[in-house]
Amino acid sequence: GVHELDVLLWMIGYPKPVEAFGYTTRKFGHRHDIVHDGDWDRSKFDVEDFAMGVIRFENDLTVNLETAWACHYQDMGGSFFMGDLAGASYRPTRIYTDKDGEMIDYEPELVTSFSGEFESFHHAIRQNFPSPVPAEEVLMTAKIFDAIYESSRIGRSVPIT
Repeated sequence: GVHELDVLLWMIGYPKPVEAFGYTTRKFGHRHDIVHDGDWDRSKFDVEDFAMGVIRFENDLTVNLETAWACHYQDMGGSFFMGDLAGASYRPTRIYTDKDGEMIDYEPELVTSFSGEFESFHHAIRQNFPSPVPAEEVLMTAKIFDAIYESSRIGRSVPIT
């Protein structure tokens, strides 16, 4: 879920998070009667297999995040955005909006741009350039996940400071 949240925060411009509510659980990883994505040492298993969080931001934006590596469901993949003027989904990539008083959807033309990201990261490491990802963005993501885990532990929403 951390990569999905990171991309989402980038897409919405890193608004200030206010509070988070979360829930995490471990139901599959310790079980010896099932196998999912290979084998592992169940005695050392310490990762939740499902997590969800509701994050509220100061600009009246709310994000619902769900992630799982093992569950009784075929595909939890995909992301979508819902707004009052338009919406969008990722996997499949679609835009949902209004045109001439009618709700429409379409598949936008996509441009692949990962090579520039890899190049910036490479230069930052090899030539001591500034990080292409500001430390403040990394810290924000970490604070949000800390609040989700704390909320799961205490059973109520947690402010993000």
